[in-house]
Amino acid sequence: MVDESGNVLPEALRIFNNTLKKYNSGAYITSIPGLEEKLQKRQTAVPLTDQCSEGEGVGNDILYYGSMNVRGKPFTIQFDTGSSDFFLPGPKCTSAQGCPGTSRYDEGGKDLGNTTTVTYGSGAIKGENFLDTVTVGNLSATNVNIISLTNAEGFNSSESDGLMGMAFSTLANSRQPTFVEQLIAEKKIPSKEFCYHLGRCSTGTHAQSELSIGSHNPAKYTGNLLTVPVVSKDYWRVAVDGYQVNSAAVPISAQAAIDTGTTAIIASTAYAAPIGEALGGIPLQLGGSANFPIIAYAFPCANAQNTTISFTFAGEPLAIHPNDLVLGTIELGFAELLNIAPLTARVKAAQADPAQTLCVGSVLQADIGLTMDPPVTNFHIIGDTFLKNWYSCYSYDAVDGKPAVLFGKSV
Repeated sequence: MVDESGNVLPEALRIFNNTLKKYNSGAYITSIPGLEEKLQKRQTAVPLTDQCSEGEGVGNDILYYGSMNVRGKPFTIQFDTGSSDFFLPGPKCTSAQGCPGTSRYDEGGKDLGNTTTVTYGSGAIKGENFLDTVTVGNLSATNVNIISLTNAEGFNSSESDGLMGMAFSTLANSRQPTFVEQLIAEKKIPSKEFCYHLGRCSTGTHAQSELSIGSHNPAKYTGNLLTVPVVSKDYWRVAVDGYQVNSAAVPISAQAAIDTGTTAIIASTAYAAPIGEALGGIPLQLGGSANFPIIAYAFPCANAQNTTISFTFAGEPLAIHPNDLVLGTIELGFAELLNIAPLTARVKAAQADPAQTLCVGSVLQADIGLTMDPPVTNFHIIGDTFLKNWYSCYSYDAVDGKPAVLFGKSV
């Protein structure tokens, strides 16, 4: 998960790249020579494993995964609210085809006789469709579509076997209901919702991470849940009213996908640039093009502890813990790889004065946009950087029978 110096940044940027692919943004971190070589849920509560990167620093929660089974055979999967397809490695997918683990789906379900390909920009998965009985915790649904992988690209670093998409099935390339939608159709859960509590490696709460299906867990949050209506049933897509830096609120209307499968926050220029500047950041263009730059911000690590960043939903500013504003420190080798002279000079100075050590922020900048009808231009992906702070519930009927995302302050 880290390079030879213990630096987590290359791994964080690899995940950033995968997110750009997932949302089909069309541009990726490809302009830095040598980068790829450097980077190589009846109600139930399911414990989640926080895939913490090794090495020192904060913000090292790479992804979260939990246990499930297919007709009794156990697997581990990442539960992802930013996609809608469910895949497991099939018997034809070996390490050479992008499935490095040892667990394989036995294809014992009903063979639908067709295949699904999910394209993530320059990466993709492909597999054969089967309907089978899937169990998460003590909840089982029949006729759940499983993509039995024959090929995969971009998932080698995950410790889990596969991925279960938990956005709306309108996004599913398989054209099949999601696991939770199938539970609802089979009347298996008392409440049409699922909720996440995501812990944090840096504060020792990672073992408390949990996915609850069919109810929310009041022990995992304090106060009341804030209800934010979903604006479109594709991603769990909601309106964002603006952002706040310390006590200064900036109202800028936007939309965001609430995505448990993304490590950081990827924000439009209107949000990310002022936040980066408030942290004393140096903009680092990591790739893309003149029309679509991909930017991270490097700043003195201590600045994160003195800055409060909030995103405003339904009129309420929801703050991010200072530890979560950092993806990792910048080591000299990585600074030289970026080939930005002022950055390299700052990193060299930090070798003599650790107080000048630079970190990369977890609010990253890319004007992704969504090719929806109508198109969405000021679009964000709100990932685990935010969700580690706020218990999140994904309800199919919270607002007069319509879907919403609910947030409560995490314990």
